[in-house]
This record gives sequence, structure tokens and C-alpha cells, in this order.
Amino acid sequence: MQVKFVQFCKVQEPHMSNPTDHTTNAAHSSPSPAQEQDIVESIAHSAPFILPLVGGVLMFLLAFIAVFMA
Repeated sequence: MQVKFVQFCKVQEPHMSNPTDHTTNAAHSSPSPAQEQDIVESIAHSAPFILPLVGGVLMFLLAFIAVFMA
């Protein structure tokens, strides 16, 4: 699984000498929705299988500890 780190940079405001030139680079530097992939959405399809499996393992371990300590 590859984790993406987002680098936040401060967008410099243009000089106020010409108000018609007021543009920012925020829209141009961000990736398009087709390129961007959310980590949660990439693993959400496996949650119905993984969560009950992990829950069963945890219940088994707790029962094993309870029997071993008794």
C-alpha cells in the first residue's frame, strides 16, 4: 500500500498594483480527480471481510486468555 503525503505550500498573493491579474496557482497545482485516489476508498471494499475476521481472532484470543487464567 502506498501512502501519499500532501505537501502544503503557501500561495503568494500577487501585488495589488493591477487587480485584474489576481490569479492563484492553487487550481493548477492540484491533481485532477482522475489522478487523485483516496486511501480510505481504496481499502473500503475489503472492510466487510476483514472486520469480522479480525473480530473473530480477537474473541478467540480473549477466550484463550480467560481459559488460561482460570
